[in-house]
Amino acid sequence: VIGSETDISFTGDSPAALTALAGVEFTPVDVLVGVAGVSGISGSSKFGMVLCGGCGNGKTTMLKALRNLISRLQIRRPTADPGSSYGACYGLTIVDALQIAQLCKTNHTKYLELVQDDMLAIDDLGTEPVEVMDYGNIITPIIDLLTKRYEAQLFTIVTTNLDPKDIRKRYGDRIADRLNEMMAK
Repeated sequence: VIGSETDISFTGDSPAALTALAGVEFTPVDVLVGVAGVSGISGSSKFGMVLCGGCGNGKTTMLKALRNLISRLQIRRPTADPGSSYGACYGLTIVDALQIAQLCKTNHTKYLELVQDDMLAIDDLGTEPVEVMDYGNIITPIIDLLTKRYEAQLFTIVTTNLDPKDIRKRYGDRIADRLNEMMAK
């Protein structure tokens, strides 16, 4: 495996490189499709992941590597037009939690696109304000986004420095329970 924090490329046999990275044997596409819930083959009810831990342990780097892996595997959407290549494959969108809170106020259309994105990674959950004031209205961008993604069962990855107790305290019992239900830890 050759790469840096933002660009990972595979040489030779990709499954062998992935096996060396993970220390286990698996079929990458099957595992990713199963975890992402993009096909009915998954035996799990989970449709996301939480990467948590202290500062500097590689959560964001792992997200970027996963985004590159998903791009490299070129997993076609079941709804993709067979003759089209644009938008035919899944991709992972990575957005900072603080940026999501800002988008909710400044570019609501983009915020709604993130809510409906097939695969979304929220980086640094807990660094954003829980509540945002918009023309006198109090909105909760991350809580609302996670609620809508939970209801639609859309694949979501979250990175955070918060432990489970802090997540429950910050976002409430409802969101903490939904995160537990939808995400593998």
